[in-house]
Amino acid sequence: MAYNPNNANGSATSANSAPVVIASDQALVAVKGSATGSAVPATAFYMAGIDAGGTLQGLRLVDTGDGVSTKLLAAGGYLYNGASNDRARTPNKFIPFSGTVITSETTIWTPTSGKKFRIMGYVITTGVLTGAITVRDNTAGSTILIIPQNTIGVVIQSPPMGNGILSAAANNVLTFQGATAETVTGYVFGTEE
Repeated sequence: MAYNPNNANGSATSANSAPVVIASDQALVAVKGSATGSAVPATAFYMAGIDAGGTLQGLRLVDTGDGVSTKLLAAGGYLYNGASNDRARTPNKFIPFSGTVITSETTIWTPTSGKKFRIMGYVITTGVLTGAITVRDNTAGSTILIIPQNTIGVVIQSPPMGNGILSAAANNVLTFQGATAETVTGYVFGTEE
């Protein structure tokens, strides 16, 4: 892009315009006119989003889900849950266990008080005996996964689980139950919300 010092009013084609630097503390710039009722040009590029009412909304302060309002230039990493879009989660809790007997239903993950666990995956091996492992949302709660029987000592890694499975209620625990005398070693991972 060439600088053209002879451009009296400061505007020209891209090739003939002066470079512009926007200060990091730049205040909002008022724009005259309105696009209401006008067709959006095919070449338009907007940094905005569509609200629930179908209206284009420009950049603004938003709550990104962590309770802190943040200025966003662009957002990404949302996953469709079958009804709406959820922000993508990154596992930040890794719950290890070693030689844990799961003959009877056994708690594997107890979330922080007032929080729900979101299981996003697991890596386990079985020892002594092996059988299918029933994973439940709370003691005597709903079955959320059944991990198939595998060979003793062979690592079982979860398939991709996307945003995982969120517990039905705060303070529910994640439990495993397996065959008689079955033990497990490994870890589960996810988040607490």
